[in-house]
Amino acid sequence: MAEELKNKPAEEVEEVVDVAEGQPEDVEDERPNRTRYAAMWQEDNPDVDFEDKEARYGRLAEERAKFREYRRAGKALSDVFDKNRWLATMLIDLRDNPELNPLTWMAKNGIDIQEALSDPEYAETIAQKIEDYQKHIIEAEQYDTEREDNLRASAEKLKAMGFDEQEAMDMWTYLFENIVDPALHGNVDEQVWNMIHKANAYDGDVLDAEERGAARARNEKIQNKIKEMPADIPPTLSQGGAEQAAPKVEKKPGFFSDLENY
Repeated sequence: MAEELKNKPAEEVEEVVDVAEGQPEDVEDERPNRTRYAAMWQEDNPDVDFEDKEARYGRLAEERAKFREYRRAGKALSDVFDKNRWLATMLIDLRDNPELNPLTWMAKNGIDIQEALSDPEYAETIAQKIEDYQKHIIEAEQYDTEREDNLRASAEKLKAMGFDEQEAMDMWTYLFENIVDPALHGNVDEQVWNMIHKANAYDGDVLDAEERGAARARNEKIQNKIKEMPADIPPTLSQGGAEQAAPKVEKKPGFFSDLENY
């Protein structure tokens, strides 16, 4: 085999060596197409082991989903170009000349801008579109400014809570990567929903705990009052009760009391 490689180009020699690496020289690769595809696929997906079928099929499914989306978007764009061939032509020219001015291109291709603007209704429509666009730009700039100010304020609040720098950074990253960004894309998983549920239930749990604590405190006060009362009288006859104990009446000596002495 070494003699055969002497007369081959360097590129072919490298391919043969890569395929045959780890194999005896006299063993021919029974699946050369698979070997070649595996090498190409592994180069594009270095984080997935090609021999792990489940992982490989998972990545293939992701790529197939992307391909379907590209195909759908491509068909939609193709439909637009079929209905507006001048736009397709302009984009091709723009590809070859990135500095191309669209207005100049339209004039070059016989589109009379002045004639179009001479129509009052059309001119009014164009003016409104320009006004709407400018308003949109201003609102977008204001939104960006407000958003940046809010982010800075949020960062200051997080810093003021006393977390160390790494912990605060981890919390900040987790918030945007696992909650904000997925929510903006409409993809909220069970973990986030459970987190929100626990947060919503927290205030109610705190209120219930406070009410239970207040009731427990009132019961303890009542029990303490009872413990302080004399043990030989009922609570209603205590000095703090609504009824007072009947005063004792001293008996006067009489006929029958004198008989007790006999």
